[in-house]
Amino acid sequence: MKLSLPTPDTDFSRDVLGRYICNTFDEMLVTIDPNARAASGLPARGDLRPFDFIVIGGGTFGSTLAEDLWFRATSRTERILVLEGGPFFLPEHVQNLPGLGIKNPDARKDHLPQSEVWGLAWNSNDPIGFPGLAYCLGGRSVFWGGWSPRLLDSETPTSAWPPSVLNDLNPTRLPDGSKGYFRQSSDQIGVTATNDFIFGDLHHAMRSQLFDGLTAGGITDAIALASLPDHPAAVYSDTPFTLAELAALLGVDLPNPLPSGVQLTQLEEKLRNLAKLEAPLAVQGQPGHAGFFPFNKFSAVPLLTKATREAVTESAGDDVKKRVMVVPRCHVIRLNTISDAGGQRVYELVTERGNISVSPDTKVILALAGRAGPATWWSLAAVRSRRGWRRSNGSRCRRSCPAERGRMEPESAAPTGRRCLRSSVRRTTSRRSTRTCTATGTGRRRYGLTHASSNA
Repeated sequence: MKLSLPTPDTDFSRDVLGRYICNTFDEMLVTIDPNARAASGLPARGDLRPFDFIVIGGGTFGSTLAEDLWFRATSRTERILVLEGGPFFLPEHVQNLPGLGIKNPDARKDHLPQSEVWGLAWNSNDPIGFPGLAYCLGGRSVFWGGWSPRLLDSETPTSAWPPSVLNDLNPTRLPDGSKGYFRQSSDQIGVTATNDFIFGDLHHAMRSQLFDGLTAGGITDAIALASLPDHPAAVYSDTPFTLAELAALLGVDLPNPLPSGVQLTQLEEKLRNLAKLEAPLAVQGQPGHAGFFPFNKFSAVPLLTKATREAVTESAGDDVKKRVMVVPRCHVIRLNTISDAGGQRVYELVTERGNISVSPDTKVILALAGRAGPATWWSLAAVRSRRGWRRSNGSRCRRSCPAERGRMEPESAAPTGRRCLRSSVRRTTSRRSTRTCTATGTGRRRYGLTHASSNA
């Protein structure tokens, strides 16, 4: 068993970051399973506890969610496990590491690896292809462009979005006094203050040219400035945003003396509309609080790093007491479920490293925001006994297995007998439909799944 491994060396470096942030599968297992401890020769302990949350996927969403669960834990006893199919790759956004030369991959239709950790997880009939997914901690947040406009009201209609969700997302303040979730995310990734990154005379001139073109109707199909929300700094301010604050946000000087009456109103309207043109980039050039360092372009890896290292400090290096554990290169293959008094629940995770027993009170979270296909496959397979799904004895799926296992080897190197879930799930009847999956908003045929109408 791989326990208490020393920091590994390569021909070029010492993997301090990987060793200090991550745990092996075996190191995780012996903190919850007394049988695993006995098999490894470790002494028995009476304080083994299951994980309260198991987050499947350590990408943009999974890493951020794990960090959020860690810091929001009210009792400070909850344990969180993150399972990621890919490796630890970079400690922050690739553009924060000058001249590294790892770029976003090109669109393609084959399944060969790109840019060290990118792979394509499905076949597509798109003539151009798709860059694929980044199989690593932090996922595509390590590579993304940072463009983060808030959803418009027209994109979140009350007819489609639950009022309770919108009431959590949109307000400046929630009833308990905390910030609304759109505001929290805006502050966290640096969108609230964008002008500290892009500024100067050239920027002012280009912004003014764009503003003049929009107001003169010279740009077709553009959304009217009046229908766009104010800059996040103005929207989420606890007090009305003043004219001086607008000018400071834009990096411009106010006229002296200030106009009055209608002219003052027009000036404020112009400044508000100019602020709407500021790029909503997830980049922070200045710290948000005293004593903090700016993180430049946002990625989820520093958040997860902070949570894991604080968990180490809190536990004094005792993994059994460690409340955040991250296991990389641990592709989840299947969720096994049973029915009990509370309904159907996951009792076991099947991974490429071994099986993990899941406590009845554990929350299993499919945090695959960029991988709706796998999340849908697992969900379908998990309910196959209730919906008539069964495992087939078909051949190994040759569409996406290498990438889906989080591995970058060619398909010919796939281990014998290992099949991807898509080839192992099949409906027992031939009546098929392409109903839209409510979890992904897409037809299941897009991911190579067929579904038959069912009376269940």
